[in-house]
Amino acid sequence: MLRCIRFSTGLSLVLLTTFFLTGCSGTSEPADIAAGKDLPDLSERVPDTGDQQGIDAATDTSDLASIPTDAALDLATLDGQPEVALEEVSAETNEEPEVCTADCEGLECGDDGCGGSCGECQAEGPCGTTCIEGLCVLPETGEEICGNGLDEDCDGVDDYCVDPVGMVHSADYYIDKFEASNCDGVACSESGAEPWVELSFEDAAAACAARGARLCKAAEWQGGCAGAAGNPYPYGAEYVAGNCNVENSAADVCGAFADCVTADGIADLTGNITEWVVLEEGKAGQAGGYYSSLELATCDAIAPAFAGGVATHVGFRCCQRWDDDIDGDSALSSMDCNDGNAAIGPGAVETCDGVDNNCNGEVDETDDCDDGDLCNGLETCVDGECTAPDAPDCEDENPCTIDTCESLAGCLNEAAPDSTPCAAEPQWQCMSGECVCVPDCENKACGDNGCGGDCGTCEPPLLCKEGLCESCGGEDAECEAGATEDAVCGMCGTKTRTCNDQCEWDGYGPCENEKTCMPGSKEQASCGNCGTMSRTCTDQCEWGGYGSCNDQGVCSPGQTTSASCGCCSSKKGTCTNQCQWGNWSSCSGGGECCPGKGQWQYCGVCGTQSRWCSGSGCSWGAWTSCVEGDC
Repeated sequence: MLRCIRFSTGLSLVLLTTFFLTGCSGTSEPADIAAGKDLPDLSERVPDTGDQQGIDAATDTSDLASIPTDAALDLATLDGQPEVALEEVSAETNEEPEVCTADCEGLECGDDGCGGSCGECQAEGPCGTTCIEGLCVLPETGEEICGNGLDEDCDGVDDYCVDPVGMVHSADYYIDKFEASNCDGVACSESGAEPWVELSFEDAAAACAARGARLCKAAEWQGGCAGAAGNPYPYGAEYVAGNCNVENSAADVCGAFADCVTADGIADLTGNITEWVVLEEGKAGQAGGYYSSLELATCDAIAPAFAGGVATHVGFRCCQRWDDDIDGDSALSSMDCNDGNAAIGPGAVETCDGVDNNCNGEVDETDDCDDGDLCNGLETCVDGECTAPDAPDCEDENPCTIDTCESLAGCLNEAAPDSTPCAAEPQWQCMSGECVCVPDCENKACGDNGCGGDCGTCEPPLLCKEGLCESCGGEDAECEAGATEDAVCGMCGTKTRTCNDQCEWDGYGPCENEKTCMPGSKEQASCGNCGTMSRTCTDQCEWGGYGSCNDQGVCSPGQTTSASCGCCSSKKGTCTNQCQWGNWSSCSGGGECCPGKGQWQYCGVCGTQSRWCSGSGCSWGAWTSCVEGDC
């Protein structure tokens, strides 16, 4: 590449032509000029001003950018161009050409601003996109109708109404994530389970059908193994020893080889057990297996097999497509929550069995449990069984209704016939369904009618006796009707009773006009120094006077006394609440000494002197004169 010339902005094709023809001063001919061309010697030519051609705005320079500086030039394209000296071109070409920079940042489609495109949208089909403001936009989509084979919401798949358990979506079908294991006679897909082996082709198909699935077709098995990338091995494009259970002597549990999975998460498609698959026209085939050689441990290693054969190394896995109808109930598998049972599917009758019979996502929403008999309770489905609550209680606690239950009508509470007894008392009877008191005045001219009223009154002097107006008296009479009688009661009070119209005494009334005490009762009171005095109630129920004060103490509560003690000191005593003197206080006060006491001391020359305590003030007297010794 020539590097000796620095270009001025806006050089034209004429300058570039001159540059590549003349080369650099002091250099050999450019190595990138094509060999075999006859080049005229232009090194000493200086073109006349008349030969010079300027580049105006109308000059087409769109191809300049495509001319490389270090590639071989076809000099024939330069024929007819004027010869221009470098210095002259640099002087005259001093304006920059307009350059357009494409801008597609954040855009998927549309104009790049320079007449080009930022991309095209995929417009084919009902889910084709349209370029709107630089983005590829899906059309307005409808609500997805699961299981009809169409992609109404344009999310790339036709959604399933029922998500198959243990399966992985691959392309337009589902395939078991793991080799099938035995779940109570039904094929299931579980990690860590023992693969289900020693089944014939037909038995394996039946085990899948019991779950609402089917044996995988060979193309489905191979497609799930290769994935969208079309890999020869489930895990990728290159063989990796140890990823899958191949060239081994025994099968392992499902999913034991963590690296033997596809990008979709499907395990053990090569290696481990050999799997039954369906070839063209429903013929039996086998794929995978732990005995495979390295050459056969690929996704397309599928071979025909004898359908009736069984072996310890041969098992299977199940597949399912949205439009399968395994049980033949005319319901597509994508909408059938159990495609292995023709009695279960959309539109089926929901029964009380703990199963979603009609595939609506709810269990046992049925009224089939109701036997129509309202008298044994309304039966409902609970935990898969028809259960009835306690039978209705038709008793309305009204003694004047006849309470019954009819299977179709339920509880009936009909009014009992009028005059039907409704209580222990015979006057209480049913009337129009209500229990009422019916007055009983039959053969009665007076007295209580049984309902709080009376059957009539008697004119004096007749009195009502047992419902009849009669006079009372005679030998058998206790008293004269209307007479009263008093008796003493309580504290000299009186009570009264009256003779009734049957000439019998009624009970006494309350005791009235009582006095203050009961005759003979006594009452005590405190007196003096903790003494007592008493009084006695008289026959007229009044208190007599108090007697003398007895059992008094030696002092009055709180009273004090004092006594001498010590050397002109004193002590104090206080009377207790029991009117007895308490303990003396400690001795306090007093003088310097006790009367009659004396002291002596030395004085002068071997002399002594003394003094004595005064009895009047308990104080020391003066010292006597000193009585000295003889020497």
